[in-house]
Amino acid sequence: MAGLTLIEVMIAAAVIVVLAAIAFPAYQAQVEKTRRTEARAALSDIQLAQERFFTVNGNYTNNFSLLGLTNGDFSSIGNSAVLTRQGYYNIGITVTNTNTRYVLNAVAQGGQAGDDDCDWFTINHLGVKAADTAVCW
Repeated sequence: MAGLTLIEVMIAAAVIVVLAAIAFPAYQAQVEKTRRTEARAALSDIQLAQERFFTVNGNYTNNFSLLGLTNGDFSSIGNSAVLTRQGYYNIGITVTNTNTRYVLNAVAQGGQAGDDDCDWFTINHLGVKAADTAVCW
């Protein structure tokens, strides 16, 4: 009965290792890209809540509790910060100029903190978006 030689097994193992070394970084990049949608969606939801708040009150707020956000959309809602549903981004609000302007910022944390291309996003009251690189938005 014929079997595999040690060299044949080592070559097969080497091929598997090379394929894994090529595939894993591509997989990680795709996972990070997918997680970025969480930040973009959260910023859009908060931006809409800010505009509703402005319509009723005539100004913006830096208090997330006043925006009517629900825990279904965010894993944690505090007065000055929220955590996205999966916990990959921490979001804060800066309100300036007598509460007539705001900037929302999302900063990567946890498993997403290693995303060097897009570890922060911002959007302001005019809808102007910024991030680490152009691929983020």
